[in-house]
Amino acid sequence: MNVYITSTPGYSKESIKEVTDLLSSVKGEIQFIKDGEPFTQDQLTLSSSKFEDLSQIRLLSFDGLFDLAKTYRKMNTISPNDFVVVISTFANERRWFSATSNKNIFVDADGWEYFTDKDSKFGIASQIVENIFQSLLGIEFDNAHIDPNVHRKSIGCINDMCNEKSEIMLKLRTGYICNSCLIRARNNNISQLAISQIHRLMQLIRDSMMNFDFLQQIIKPEPTIVDAGCNIQIGNSKIDLEDVPKTLFIFYLAHLEGVKVDSLEKGDYKEKLLSIYRKLRKGGKKETIDLLCLPYTNSSSTFQKVKTNTNKSIINLLGKQLSEFYVISNIKGGKSNYYKIKLSREYLNFELDL
Repeated sequence: MNVYITSTPGYSKESIKEVTDLLSSVKGEIQFIKDGEPFTQDQLTLSSSKFEDLSQIRLLSFDGLFDLAKTYRKMNTISPNDFVVVISTFANERRWFSATSNKNIFVDADGWEYFTDKDSKFGIASQIVENIFQSLLGIEFDNAHIDPNVHRKSIGCINDMCNEKSEIMLKLRTGYICNSCLIRARNNNISQLAISQIHRLMQLIRDSMMNFDFLQQIIKPEPTIVDAGCNIQIGNSKIDLEDVPKTLFIFYLAHLEGVKVDSLEKGDYKEKLLSIYRKLRKGGKKETIDLLCLPYTNSSSTFQKVKTNTNKSIINLLGKQLSEFYVISNIKGGKSNYYKIKLSREYLNFELDL
């Protein structure tokens, strides 16, 4: 069976690839199809005219999200026997992490760093695996509240309901399928190869998270300097970035408290970004910063692409472990999501005048 992964605007093609590569690293009869593309705004409007103005959308219904998956099926002539996953940058009306219906799946893109304290791809990948398994078991979103294999009290099984979102950590850290769910899988004639692949994927996600927790205890940030000339030094490493990624990186170093996802256009944030950019590139075009500051749900926004490229460069320069303190991460705080660099101020000497 094949699994096709797409997303709404604001979740980049590069991020889709990272999730797909993670899932594809465990081989089996479930094939995760690579080269997934986000919806364009024109494609979204094929599903509903309400997508003509993305800035006005705050919540989507479950039907609206599943309609996107149906639209993607039609656009790409995907078999009803295969899965379609929509990674959504729009919140859903019930605030669920994910749901499945007739092999159509949606996963909420935001807030995973808050719950997992690391790259969101692990949380998103775990939800894709969970919903594939539930669909194969015959568990759908509209019967989940009465299904005996949806555990209302968390036991660390893939099918825990997790009414309290903090409980998601138990499920992610165990990589476990309980005996009751295994028996049902066999009774539903799910192949042993598929069950084994799902279990190995869960183990991979768990191990990746556990390794990070261990490394966090032995790796500390390096002293970091941003001098008056916009030069960045982390430990012994000089951080050389292209002008726009460097602008964004310096901006978030200047705002270690974090900045809300939809706030870059507000207050003096845009002016600060433009000031940094023109220190790096004399006569730099204001339009470049205008596009960077657009709401990330706007199809013209460059924010997600620039953020992804910035993070990749930081990871390449510092390595996976040390870079965890320096990548620009999406954090859930109360009712708002915001981006920040998880570096303690004690490690930063910021000399640049903004």
